[in-house]
Amino acid sequence: VLGHRHTVQMCLLSLLICLPSFVAHPAKDALAELQKSTPADFMSWASNILNNTTAPHGMPKVMIIGDSWAAVVAIGGSESFFQRKLAEHGCYVHSVSLAIPGSTSNMWVTPLLLDALKFAVTAYRPD
Repeated sequence: VLGHRHTVQMCLLSLLICLPSFVAHPAKDALAELQKSTPADFMSWASNILNNTTAPHGMPKVMIIGDSWAAVVAIGGSESFFQRKLAEHGCYVHSVSLAIPGSTSNMWVTPLLLDALKFAVTAYRPD
């Protein structure tokens, strides 16, 4: 009887340890929702962004690349949070954001995305 009780206890403990990976979690749900907006064609995505931005002549250029944290820093209509904070300190730049909310490091090392980033850096020529 004692051996059976121990086996049942171990099975219950194993279930409790593994259960969180099977249960939906708000952070996992949010990540999955963000990943729905991942561009299907990285080269076209980068081209479209760059075609819709023009840096004033002589103004330093910054390219923001990353995940949702970078996207949060880079949003804000015609002037990003990043640009506003720099301007508050007398530093004026033109920035373009290639941030992809919901992206992960394994996505950023894929050949298709790396090729798109190389293209974007060559085309935009950040300082």
